[in-house]
Amino acid sequence: MRRRIRYASRYRELAKKVKEHVPDAEVTGAEGRSTSFEITMNDQLIFSKLETKGFPYAEDIIDAAQKASRGETVSKITKKQNCVVM
Repeated sequence: MRRRIRYASRYRELAKKVKEHVPDAEVTGAEGRSTSFEITMNDQLIFSKLETKGFPYAEDIIDAAQKASRGETVSKITKKQNCVVM
């Protein structure tokens, strides 16, 4: 039996931090492929765990959300935290 990895708690934590810094942000989440964790802003993929093999730093996502809320261009985030499976 293969254990399914879920990232709901990471999503909730990140969503809370984004809303603290960008109160008007619409933050939604959906379960996707197993082991995926992707973030889009204004229909643009800005972070993919599948590509980086890690999770984003909250500060980078908050910065991107603040830029997006000001109408600025948001670049893809490639900096990541290392994944640790326990």
